Amino acid sequence: TAENLDLGKQLTELVVKQLQDAGLTVELLNSVERKPGAPDDVDYTKVTHNSDAILQLWFSEIAYQSPRGQSAYWPRVSAGAQVYDKTGKTYYFQSYTLLDRGAKESKTGYFDAKDDLSFESQEVMIDDTAKLRTNLERVTTQAGEYLGKNILLQSR
Repeated sequence: TAENLDLGKQLTELVVKQLQDAGLTVELLNSVERKPGAPDDVDYTKVTHNSDAILQLWFSEIAYQSPRGQSAYWPRVSAGAQVYDKTGKTYYFQSYTLLDRGAKESKTGYFDAKDDLSFESQEVMIDDTAKLRTNLERVTTQAGEYLGKNILLQSR
């Protein structure tokens, strides 16, 4: 069955909430879209807005794959953010985060998933869409929390 799962929206909402909770005013620009597979060629100098800065969020990767030498399917997740000045001409900073499954110690830029988020086969993954959805929503939440915190730290 097809699942209605908008992880980009979830990531955006999580980061926006953290920024707002920190006292920032956030203007969400829904008119600036990048189609899947299209190049990231947004001309930020032409984006119309009333904000002090422009923040772009994205997923670089969100998928399940079977790593070489293993039969199970594991999630691969990476997301990022870039911040520009209000004119879109000056680049301020960026933040990236990646899922590090089973990390024994914390590493900068990584979020942890010590729990087993794997599926033993594609068939099991397809049959258990509830677990798949829960896992993807969970790692999206973790990525959003990391990015939001890091954006706030770097913007001070």
